[in-house]
Amino acid sequence: MITVDAENYIKNGKKYRRVTSLLKEYGLVPNYPEGNYADFGTHVHQACEYYDKGTLDMNTLDPLLKPYLEQYKLFKTSLLIIDETIFMVEQHLFSDKYGFAGTVDRIIGISIYDIKTGAPADWHGVQLAMYKILAKENNIKVYHCCAVYLTDHDYKVQAYNKQIYHTVAMSILNIKNYKERS
Repeated sequence: MITVDAENYIKNGKKYRRVTSLLKEYGLVPNYPEGNYADFGTHVHQACEYYDKGTLDMNTLDPLLKPYLEQYKLFKTSLLIIDETIFMVEQHLFSDKYGFAGTVDRIIGISIYDIKTGAPADWHGVQLAMYKILAKENNIKVYHCCAVYLTDHDYKVQAYNKQIYHTVAMSILNIKNYKERS
């Protein structure tokens, strides 16, 4: 059984720090105010997830979400993606080695895609590097990390494959583990 709180994923009674809570703790993610925009991004994620899983009822979809879903569909079409090529959708991955976990939005072929509804930010590269670390520990071959930025009128794919992102991610994980041993 898996449960999630603000800081951790809890699997079989063991706590794993969430990627986003680590990024906040180490000062990479700004303190965004809670509220409508964060909730809206969550709803866009859910609509895309239900669409990919074939469980989305378009008749019940909030009209504000429809343009974002249409842009997501265009993104998938641009990669010539058919449902069978999506390896993982909203998958929880855990690292026993580093004691952290995260939910990977999509693994398509050899790439991780993180769905975003906000503006591009450099910390997204570190977040994706942490997802790549999780994939590797779970024997999933991933070579590319990208964010898919959705708006109500277009989408943009941005690659985050620079070595610096992996270096920063590993630094956070090593400091986290060092602090926990002290």
